[in-house]
Amino acid sequence: MSSTDHCAASRLTRCMGAASLVIQPHPEEASTMLAFIEDAAGKQRSVRLPVTPDTATKLRIDADGQFFSTAQDARAWLFKQSMALACPAASSRSAA
Repeated sequence: MSSTDHCAASRLTRCMGAASLVIQPHPEEASTMLAFIEDAAGKQRSVRLPVTPDTATKLRIDADGQFFSTAQDARAWLFKQSMALACPAASSRSAA
């Protein structure tokens, strides 16, 4: 585990500058994770997106090397990444 991973009660936090990507188990659906952005003070700054464990892993990997000066930038990144990972065929069509 890298120095930017912090686990507490099965919650993974990946620091990305002024914000952090948080991934935690869904409280009601065992096969689903929740991904969201927190600011440096620990305040939630995005909706909790339900994602599959595979998508959560890809988000965590994609967060490596990312640095955001505002939580809003991190929130936009999370939304864009999660949509691209959830719908790869649709995102490649829209990019063409």
